[in-house]
Amino acid sequence: MSKSAEESGIYRFRFLLLLVALLLLVLAMALEPELQMWKFLTSVLAAAGTIAGLAIVHRSRWVLWVAVLLAVPALVGFLSVGERVGAGPHAPFFVFAAVIVTRAVLRAPVVTKDTILGSLCAYLMMGMAFASIYEVIALATPGAFAGIGDVGHARLFPKLVYFSIATLTTLGYGDVTPVASSAQSVAILESVVGILFPAVVVARLVAVYTRGSGKVFALVAHDTAPETVRQTRRVLSFTIVLILLILVAPWLEREPEARVLLSIAFMMVLAVGVYAVTQRLRIMLVVMLLGTLSIIGRFVVPAAEASAVEIVGLVAEVLFFGVVVSRIGGWGLRQQTVTLGVLLSALCVFLLIGIGFATIYTMLERVTPGSLRIPSEFTTSSALYFSFATLTTTGFGDMTPLRSIPSAIAMTESVVGVFFPAVVLARLVALYDAGD
Repeated sequence: MSKSAEESGIYRFRFLLLLVALLLLVLAMALEPELQMWKFLTSVLAAAGTIAGLAIVHRSRWVLWVAVLLAVPALVGFLSVGERVGAGPHAPFFVFAAVIVTRAVLRAPVVTKDTILGSLCAYLMMGMAFASIYEVIALATPGAFAGIGDVGHARLFPKLVYFSIATLTTLGYGDVTPVASSAQSVAILESVVGILFPAVVVARLVAVYTRGSGKVFALVAHDTAPETVRQTRRVLSFTIVLILLILVAPWLEREPEARVLLSIAFMMVLAVGVYAVTQRLRIMLVVMLLGTLSIIGRFVVPAAEASAVEIVGLVAEVLFFGVVVSRIGGWGLRQQTVTLGVLLSALCVFLLIGIGFATIYTMLERVTPGSLRIPSEFTTSSALYFSFATLTTTGFGDMTPLRSIPSAIAMTESVVGVFFPAVVLARLVALYDAGD
């Protein structure tokens, strides 16, 4: 197909068609349950249009077939009358679609209306994917969300789409809030995506738009140095471990016997952090010492009340995260092109900042109980939830600082959360410009 043919006809409006399909799908979800026939027809048309849009975007047969395979259970689950059957099958389809559309947007050599519409499509798909995950949690754990009420299964998913978009855009109205620890963990990740996704996409669009044309975006350049590739793998490993910690911490805190597993999870974070930072012996010894003190203070010497050893361990943990942030962040800033390692370093640093502030809140709560207003018992997962709600400026309002010191720290964290995406955006734009 020639370039002129590609820019004409249906291909020219591929993202517009995809956006219309998504809006039809949202309309189908919002319809009243008694309109089953219209709901069915709209759902089929929306799914077919979304699959066609994906195929047009990527122009690859395997994308079309994968989209079809993922859309079939999503459509069946959406139209199913059974609550358990209807939960969750949408998520894989929306995640896959969001990845494909985002890739197409990032690889666009020029910025057009199509590209901007594609960014919006990817953003909406992410919101839909997280809403599907929330639906699974809500059905598996009754009372996982406050403010939903007894809406019934027919209205549950639209209500969770509303909450998902409010979290993704970091609005955080507070009328619907996650109560279960598992729902809080997923909300943490969605708010992080909502902060960093616009920065990454806007950086690419701005850089390409200001130049009029640009190189095709590649996560791994052919001339990448072997040492850079190795460091990228270390940062990737650390990022995966951090995400797993945020997701599994609530499950590990359910039973007292799981404290050992939680301590193992933290030790994995510390160990992989040491591996990711550097190969210089002096720095590795420093972070190993800080990590050891953290493990001793947090897990080896548990106590009903705060002890000197525990406080020293928490301080060491904060210093540990500070060293890792400076090393990984510095490495990412020194890179000369936008690669997977650069994007991962930004994500990793953002997660580390949130976890580091959560450790500070834990230390304050141990020293002065009642520093934070929390709906239930103060745990590691609740500290993470409050920290990331503050860092991403989501601020649902279900947890708030009660004393002057935690209030000052929360204000500091929110300022960091506002400026971090701006710094990432500026750096990515500069790297894109330097890459030509």
